[in-house]
Amino acid sequence: MLILYLLAVAMVGWLIYRLHLDPLSRIPGPLLAKFVPICNIRMVLTGRMMFTFKELHDTYGPVVRIGPSELSFATHSAFDTIYGPYGDKNFSLYGSRKGLLGSLGGMAESLGNSTDKENRRKLRPLVATSLNELLAAKGEEYCHLAMDEQLASHRVGQTEATPVSLSTLNNRYLWQFASMAANGNRGDETDRVSFDPHVDWLDRFMCFLETLFIFFSRATIHRHLGIALHLWQAICFIFRQPVHPGEVNYDRDESPFPDNLHSRLQQAASRTSLHVPEYLLQINCFVLRFSIYGTADNMLNALFYFLLRNPQCLKRLEEEVSCVGATVNELSDDRLAKLPYLNACINETFRIAPAFNGGILQRVSCGATVDGVYVPPGVAVSVDHYTLGHDPQYWAKPDVFNPERWIDPDCKDNFKASRPFLIGARQCPGRQMAYQMFRVCVAKLVYLYTFELLNKDFDIERDTFSSYHWTGVKLDVTMKPRSPGVLGY
Repeated sequence: MLILYLLAVAMVGWLIYRLHLDPLSRIPGPLLAKFVPICNIRMVLTGRMMFTFKELHDTYGPVVRIGPSELSFATHSAFDTIYGPYGDKNFSLYGSRKGLLGSLGGMAESLGNSTDKENRRKLRPLVATSLNELLAAKGEEYCHLAMDEQLASHRVGQTEATPVSLSTLNNRYLWQFASMAANGNRGDETDRVSFDPHVDWLDRFMCFLETLFIFFSRATIHRHLGIALHLWQAICFIFRQPVHPGEVNYDRDESPFPDNLHSRLQQAASRTSLHVPEYLLQINCFVLRFSIYGTADNMLNALFYFLLRNPQCLKRLEEEVSCVGATVNELSDDRLAKLPYLNACINETFRIAPAFNGGILQRVSCGATVDGVYVPPGVAVSVDHYTLGHDPQYWAKPDVFNPERWIDPDCKDNFKASRPFLIGARQCPGRQMAYQMFRVCVAKLVYLYTFELLNKDFDIERDTFSSYHWTGVKLDVTMKPRSPGVLGY
């Protein structure tokens, strides 16, 4: 009886603390979020994370408590504070989602995830320089080759108007390009198909970790991540669910493309006499592959979705691209990089349909102030990209696909509210490669073919799935060659 009494007192005390004494108790948010991480778990399992984050910020304001020890911000000033040049001094990856999942996947020592300053000192010049050199030497060639081979495999244009899943074509193009750039091979379609279930397993494991944060600090969970993993695998076994995320083979075939990131990293490390273990090189190649396919696939499909939904935008882009040269072989990236409307369409897609929401870019406070709000040590913070990109405070008509805003000298929009590649020490070193593969793919397809959307009832907000990354854009189209017999392959 005494034990029950003590438990009741402890429960009441815990409730009072969460409601009134917790340092975050005055931060607005759903009532249940004060006690359990219901927001994140519900958003992941329902596949509505992108849109639910925005709904929360629309309801509660620019800072929302979404869990017992987690805050979400939606201002560009918070973005500067958390991800800016001094962000690493006040906010840590240790205990964050990215840090936890990176450790689980063996990526804790990648450039983007590493908390070891010595490793980062070695890796940043190696990775950034090698990527830039690869981009200049082979990036464009690999983009065109991957696209040509996918057009041929889908037999696009060989009949009067070829029905094709444009989203599948784009996904296979990005998978092949990512494989060529990272490891020098074409990749395998069976591995591409297994990639999404691999990520889904990690999403569910992250939901399990969220429940542990009710009882333990994030740092404690990170230190004992192996125990948490075994416990989760036991639960999966009991309920007859997969106990492992599955393996994705990244080296199934030989390497017919010897100039790739892995070989360049090896050469760069040798030239500088730096001792960089092979596993570090492999990890950063995997990160490049994931960054290309696992993030850009949905954005490339989203770009075509908005173009096909806004024929006036597609028409203007067609007119711009058609002036680049007399043949498709003249579509060099040097020329495409100078096309203002093409690049505006890409930037507008980054804004309106970001690959990630802020949740995966979570950091853990070391004790810092964000937008006048003191965030105690151990509290997780993030800035939601989707909410920022749709905030009328920063954008005129934020829900409208309007590439013109990026090239209008009189536009008053605040472009700091869309920075998909982050800023500061952890900004993405593959930014230029991302723009290149988007420009080549979009320009080449628009130059060669006319499009008609078949699944006109598809809605990008209603019919896609968004957890920590956004997937599921489906585009069924007919593609008719603009010039008979000119197929591009």
